[in-house]
Amino acid sequence: MFLRVNESIYFDHLNFNLAKDLADIIEKNRSYLKQWLPWLNHSNSTSDSEQFIKKCMQDYGDKKSLTLAIFYENTLVGLISFNEIHLEKNTTKIGYWLVESHMGQGIMSAACKTFIQYGMAELNLKKFIICCAKQNHKSNAIPLRLGFTKVEEVKDAEWLYDHFVDHNVYELQSY
Repeated sequence: MFLRVNESIYFDHLNFNLAKDLADIIEKNRSYLKQWLPWLNHSNSTSDSEQFIKKCMQDYGDKKSLTLAIFYENTLVGLISFNEIHLEKNTTKIGYWLVESHMGQGIMSAACKTFIQYGMAELNLKKFIICCAKQNHKSNAIPLRLGFTKVEEVKDAEWLYDHFVDHNVYELQSY
């Protein structure tokens, strides 16, 4: 699936041809990403990226989730996903990450907006949830910028290597 966000940004399905590029950007951004993402210890090689891509493909086939690669000017810069799709409840949780060098350029806000529009139009999703580490101010700014409402704070929501982090939970509903 190819989905254009704007003239510089587009999404594409993860495929095995992207495994090395994915592994490379994870490695290059490891210390930055490790501040907020709990899975970095399980992503250390191209083989690990291939296994992740395989799981994403299976979950997409089972209509459990949808993970897409984000490209900026034809370069892989991050991922966006409906981490959990509940078609019976028309609900999903959105996850995303972006390489450090492309932060602060509006890429992820534009990507999330397009992804939500796709979810509404193509999957009939009505409720979108984003959970962010409370101290991750850049990530928290995205749902607020897109009109989400903060509905909850969850203490000790996630274990990050050696400590718990609290989460802010945001929702956007469209009926």
